[in-house]
Order: sequence, then structure tokens, then C-alpha cells
Amino acid sequence: MEPFDPMEPNEELERSLRQALERKDAPEWFADGVMARVKAEGVKPRRTLLAGWLGSDGWLGSGKWTRWAAAVAMVAIVFGGVRWEQERRQRLQGEAAKAQLMMALRMTGEKLRMAQVRVQSLEREEQAQ
Repeated sequence: MEPFDPMEPNEELERSLRQALERKDAPEWFADGVMARVKAEGVKPRRTLLAGWLGSDGWLGSGKWTRWAAAVAMVAIVFGGVRWEQERRQRLQGEAAKAQLMMALRMTGEKLRMAQVRVQSLEREEQAQ
């Protein structure tokens, strides 16, 4: 028996796959059975969830007001998002300004401390004389 090589075509496998996937006509009774079942069950056409809510017999009823309400909601969402982004940017700018102010205050405090030490040392020198 030869070792299995996955790269080598397997003719028997390909033949059986072609045979299994070959197009076959449905039996004559199939279409009649399907149509009888459709009539018996009274199958309704499928609708999407949103179309059912906004459609003529959906939860929200009929009329153009539902479309207008959806449009108004979308506009409100867009403007709300824009406003949220503006506030986020403003907050980030405020935080950056605060960080700069804190750095400036630290530097000013350090410079004042250095000046105070210098003044105290000059006063000691004057008193020593």
C-alpha cells in the first residue's frame, strides 16, 4: 500500500463526490406535496421586523407619521452624537489646560521657593556683618 499524499488527486473520491453532488430532478409528487402543504397551513409572506412595526398593519399602525417619526429620531441621534463629540473635545481641551496650569503653578512655586531661600541667605549675610 502506498503512503497517503494529500497533494495527489484521489480519483475514486472525486468520482464519488461528483456523483453525490450531481443535479437530480425532484420526483413528480414533490411539487404537488409542497403546494398542498402551503394551502393547508395558510403560509403568510415573511416580513422583516422593522417593516412589521412601520408597515400598514404593524404595531405603530399606518400612515406617513411613522416614517416622519423615524426620520426625526435619526436626526436627533445624529445631532446628539455631534453634541456629545463637541463636549468630549471641550473636556479634553479643559483637561489639557488644567495640566498646563498645574505645571506652571509647580514651576512658579519652585521659583518662589528658590527666591525665598536666596533672600533669606542675603538677610543672614547682612546680619552677620
